[in-house]
Amino acid sequence: MRKIFILFILAAALAAMGSAIFADASALEVGDRITVAVPGDEDFSKVYELDAQGNILMPRGVGLVNLLGKNTSEASEIICEIMKKYLVNPTAVVTFMERAKMRIFMVGEVKKTGLLEIGKGDRVVQALASAGYGESADLSKVTVQRGDQVINIDLTKYISGEDLLCNIELQSNDTVVVPKMYDFGSIMILGQVNKVGEISLKAETITFREVMGLIGGVTLEADTGAITVKRGETEETINVNYKAAMEDDPAANILLSDGDTIFVPQQETYFVTVIGAVPKSGQFPMKTRLTLSEVIGLAGGITKETAKISEVRITHNNSDGTLGETNVYDVAKILEGEADDPLLTRGDLIYIPHKKKTVLQTFTGVLSAISPLRWFRNW
Repeated sequence: MRKIFILFILAAALAAMGSAIFADASALEVGDRITVAVPGDEDFSKVYELDAQGNILMPRGVGLVNLLGKNTSEASEIICEIMKKYLVNPTAVVTFMERAKMRIFMVGEVKKTGLLEIGKGDRVVQALASAGYGESADLSKVTVQRGDQVINIDLTKYISGEDLLCNIELQSNDTVVVPKMYDFGSIMILGQVNKVGEISLKAETITFREVMGLIGGVTLEADTGAITVKRGETEETINVNYKAAMEDDPAANILLSDGDTIFVPQQETYFVTVIGAVPKSGQFPMKTRLTLSEVIGLAGGITKETAKISEVRITHNNSDGTLGETNVYDVAKILEGEADDPLLTRGDLIYIPHKKKTVLQTFTGVLSAISPLRWFRNW
């Protein structure tokens, strides 16, 4: 729609320029305003308006000069011939300035409704440009009501260049009707999204994925695992598989219609606990879904020299608070991409075991703590 809007503005600008050029070369009509320039004589050089008979009133006794039906070149010749009575070798230049005005009516999705004054001979595009309109205007179903006659116009064809003749010339007292594009209702989006509120429907249905695209997706605080859709006035609630829907899975990317409400809840803070061979043991609060390797990083990381990374254990927490199933993971394979990096859940306990020290390592460690015998380590 944005592309069509820009093209329409360009078309309106070009049409306005075109009408001015056309009017300058076309026959002058009642109400048109022109500029007459006579070098060397300021009395004759001024702006004139054609009266009800197509005359302009010139000063210094010249009187009425009829220019009705003449183009600007012909008008220049007529005035130049008259100026010969007052000047030697005169020149006169007539320039079209402004069309005669006429009134039409604008109705519908325009910023200025009611009576609108436009140039005589202006077309539908110029009228819309003068009235202004928004993105809700359906340019494919514009109508012009002229007495008992109704003229249907698809201005999108004019914009695309498919039908340049559809931009018809308006007549005084015409009524231009611009209907609203979105007449299929709306849906409501609430919660952790980048744009909360109603979205008007361009068609009877829209997919969940399309809605996410229109609102800019969800926020970092969103719990994408608990998104629901409430159907219209009913009590039916549908759980949405966000990941599958965004991958355009037909089963998950459900169709939405008028009256539906999407709710994206905020993700609650949950804790996981890391103990063992890490620099920082303890609980870590999280609002986002994190993997085992990410949580180990938050705990300061592990080294192969001190930790037995092939036997890292995750013990899950049951809903009643008791410890549940324990799984063992080889972090070395995870870091090398040879194994999946598991997602953690609420209350998980991660244990990174220490490597068992040899007798010599233990003995050396004890000696290193005894200051008077430090020389013994170099023995």
